[in-house]
Amino acid sequence: GTGFSLRTESFQIGRLLLMLLGATALAHAYFARSSAVVPAFLTLSIVCFALIVPARRVTRRLCSRFAWWRQPVLLFGDGEPVESLFYRIDSEPQSGLAPVGILGDWHHQWERRESEETAARFLGPPSSVFDVLKKQRVDRAIVVLPEPQKTTAAPAPMLQQALQVFPHVSVLYEPQIAASATDADIWRIDHLLEHESGSPLLSPFPNVVKRLVDLAFVMVAGLVALPVILVAAPIIYWRSPGPIFFAQVRIGRDGRRFRLWKLRTMLPDAEIRLEDYLQRHPELREQWEVEHKIDNDPRTIPGIGEFLRRSSIDELPQLWNVLKGDMTMVGPRPLPEYHLERFDERFRRFRERVTPGITGLWQVSSRDDGRPEQFVHWDTEYIRNWSLVGDFKILIKTLAVVAIGRGAS
Repeated sequence: GTGFSLRTESFQIGRLLLMLLGATALAHAYFARSSAVVPAFLTLSIVCFALIVPARRVTRRLCSRFAWWRQPVLLFGDGEPVESLFYRIDSEPQSGLAPVGILGDWHHQWERRESEETAARFLGPPSSVFDVLKKQRVDRAIVVLPEPQKTTAAPAPMLQQALQVFPHVSVLYEPQIAASATDADIWRIDHLLEHESGSPLLSPFPNVVKRLVDLAFVMVAGLVALPVILVAAPIIYWRSPGPIFFAQVRIGRDGRRFRLWKLRTMLPDAEIRLEDYLQRHPELREQWEVEHKIDNDPRTIPGIGEFLRRSSIDELPQLWNVLKGDMTMVGPRPLPEYHLERFDERFRRFRERVTPGITGLWQVSSRDDGRPEQFVHWDTEYIRNWSLVGDFKILIKTLAVVAIGRGAS
């Protein structure tokens, strides 16, 4: 019930009790062929409601004395309304929220405010949100806008910024704040969380579920992958003596570097061969610089290298990365640092909020197209609209993509 007023919370509790006990009473009446139990269940609903609501209120009062009760929240907005909202949230510990600070474009006020003793903490423009999150984990944001937006209008820049970063984003309009100025309880503005949206993938619980699914999948897929790797390993060594596995540093969650493992598909002098090939075929250099891959790659091991890449068998060792927690089965593709330099900082930080995956929406939607705008589109789409069902669909589509050998990730 974080952020909800007691009135809204009481209404939700009452509705839930009526639904649960009502369904139980109707089921009992149907199967027992007697309606005498219905009044008893109705009485039980009223008694439960009369006990639970006061208990919740007492619990709020007791828990509000402890720091762990209040969930950190960042405020986005400009001017006096967002500052007023900060003060009022800060003075209402029973709401369960603890304001961390304000992000906005109120630049002409920064210096003056810094010299004043005020509870409101101005942290800078909205673009500095990632710097704030490096210091403190915050999963909730409230965006204060001047007036309600038309449904056909593009979201305000501050709202877009918040939606890209936080799993819980609430919208509150300045007229709503002003209308409740005489009300000591800001949380009577019940519109506050009705606008809530954001990516569930940025919340802790969905990541726990996703991790459990990953571990179950790895245990099953590993039984298939291990024999395939044992068959491929001697062929790789026979065609190109040297290490069987290849490790490359990639950028993972929270910007952490890790070693991504593959079966080696390239010759030992791969980079020399590539530069020589590009000098002899200058028309392909632009394709390489944009997509970091070219047709008829001269670096691949003859006979086996191209097959392993086309079939994605070379990716099987990444199940070890999933087991370690560096990667997940489905997510944005982990990229090397030189590849990430093509994207703007905001998108890079956005990607780093989630765990990278072996496969993802880009691989099954635009695997042949390695242009930066394709990564931006599909990765943003995946993170914002994540669901467990969606992950299963991507895994099934990945098998289809691999079966027809389209592209190479």
